[in-house]
Amino acid sequence: MVRFPSAPTQPVTMFSTISTLGVVDPDGDLDDLLWSSFELIADATCALAGFTVVSLTVRVGEAVRCVAVSGNDDARAALLGTDAPLSIVEEVIACGTRHGQYVFLPAGGAFPDSFAEHVWVPPIEADGDPERWQPEDALLAPLLDDDGQIIGALSLDMPADGRRPGDADWEPLQVYAEHARNGLLAALERLRVAEKLHQLESARDLIRDAIRDSSEHAGPLEPGEQLAHALRPVGETLLTHFGLAAAWFHIVAGPGPDPTTLAIQGGPDLPVEEALLPYAEGVSRRLWDGQELAVLTRSRRLDVDASDAAAVELVEDYLARHDVGSILLAPIGVGTACLGLVVMLRPSGAPAWLPVEREAIIEICRDLGGLIAGVISRQRDEQVLSDLRSLETYKSEMVSTVSHELKNPLAAIRTNLELLAETSAPDEAAQLLGAVRRSVARMSAIVEELQGLGTADRIALQEQAPAELDAVLREVCAAHEDVARRRDLRLSLRLPTERVLVAVAASELDRLAGNLVSNAVKYSPAGGEVRITLSSSEEEAVLTVSDDGIGISTEDQAMLFTEFFRTSNAEALLEPGTGLGLVIVRRIVERHGGRIEVDSRLGEGSTFRVHLPCPGASR
Repeated sequence: MVRFPSAPTQPVTMFSTISTLGVVDPDGDLDDLLWSSFELIADATCALAGFTVVSLTVRVGEAVRCVAVSGNDDARAALLGTDAPLSIVEEVIACGTRHGQYVFLPAGGAFPDSFAEHVWVPPIEADGDPERWQPEDALLAPLLDDDGQIIGALSLDMPADGRRPGDADWEPLQVYAEHARNGLLAALERLRVAEKLHQLESARDLIRDAIRDSSEHAGPLEPGEQLAHALRPVGETLLTHFGLAAAWFHIVAGPGPDPTTLAIQGGPDLPVEEALLPYAEGVSRRLWDGQELAVLTRSRRLDVDASDAAAVELVEDYLARHDVGSILLAPIGVGTACLGLVVMLRPSGAPAWLPVEREAIIEICRDLGGLIAGVISRQRDEQVLSDLRSLETYKSEMVSTVSHELKNPLAAIRTNLELLAETSAPDEAAQLLGAVRRSVARMSAIVEELQGLGTADRIALQEQAPAELDAVLREVCAAHEDVARRRDLRLSLRLPTERVLVAVAASELDRLAGNLVSNAVKYSPAGGEVRITLSSSEEEAVLTVSDDGIGISTEDQAMLFTEFFRTSNAEALLEPGTGLGLVIVRRIVERHGGRIEVDSRLGEGSTFRVHLPCPGASR
């Protein structure tokens, strides 16, 4: 029987690297969990094949390692864990006699000199009977993968009847070699899948790091440039961990007016198939709705819909024209919204897409959806801030202009009044008074224009006539009824039978209630309900607006009423907003001596309660 010298001691790890041939790389070791599989192969063969000693070796890089020995404790102690160069095994196999999948190595054969140091001889006596099993006899079954590459060997020694296999024995023995081959292939495939899972987890961690870094270090870039800046490190990570020749991102719901397309190349440039892009939105939306991927090779289609026929034709033509073995289309989105897709290109000769890879890509694309939604939100926030700065500049310029305009009529009034004091002529006095009237009219027109420059921050608290909050709520609900119907939402309004008066102006009540109802409608899913309830006591009225929407995290609730705050919830970021609506609500409430409360859990909806004082109530 073949014996191998002891292998160096190395830690055993589940995550040995499996090559495309289905063997273990030199720097990897087999996992403890696989030993039971190897032992089962050896034990079953030993019990059924008629040999008292059976060993199993597995290819590890350019060596073979003994991983299981059954039937003899001495053999197990001598063989288990030992290695031999693959080249020696191949030389020995070439010197033996073939019997189907087996190679018989008779004692005294013309074997390479180096083979002598890799031999274990069982403790039996030799005799001259050519039909008897001799101590230096060996029977090997090289185990090959589907490409004919050695992945291991099954070694049988010391037949139970003490005889060498005869012509009638070889055919039954083939079954055990085939079972051993299939068992070893299955075990190595499990190991390869486990390693791939580990790689994919590493890829997701790296991609999440890239997403976080892009969020923290986003610079003053144009909309498309900022998105490309965020996606580039993600694309480079995809190239490395999925063995891609290229990755194309096509984002149809980006921050800018036009889609964003970014190509990440892993080698020779593979040009983006521009003709495919017009189909990208429809294909990606269908795939996102089904949480599916589409894979196309030269001979296979996976999850390809008949509606994608035009896109499929373009992809297949691209495969024929370039050194690309497969193309995977993965949708990117968040919540129910599809934002685009990533096209992953694997070179010719690369392995097929594993199910675990496809599942990991779907998860990664969800993470990318959050990244893109964040970029979109930042761009919108930056646009709002830019607009506010422009407005502030405009107001400053307007005030300066108005001040200049007021100075002229004021100077005219002053001059004409001084002249009027000095004259006694009726005609001249009438003329001077006419000039004063014209200057006053000019100033009045300017003042009327200034009245449109007020903002929420400059509203002064004044004594307001009591307003009917119940009537305002009816109008607000009526105003939002059409929007709610289009979004398949129900508006439920519950009012007390008596009218409810509060010490707040009707216009501000309209803005307050409108903002709360609008938010509830905006962030509620189709089929949900927005409930508006009003109750009152002698001291206060309580307006409650609750929904079945996406909810607000505890962290976000702490910042909810801060100027320009936008939630970190990626799904909520898809809805436009300035981060000022709830701030305005809070200021209106507090300015009138009321208070506002929020009760929300992420994914379970939100409830806002506004307490407003009734007329005459102590504050």
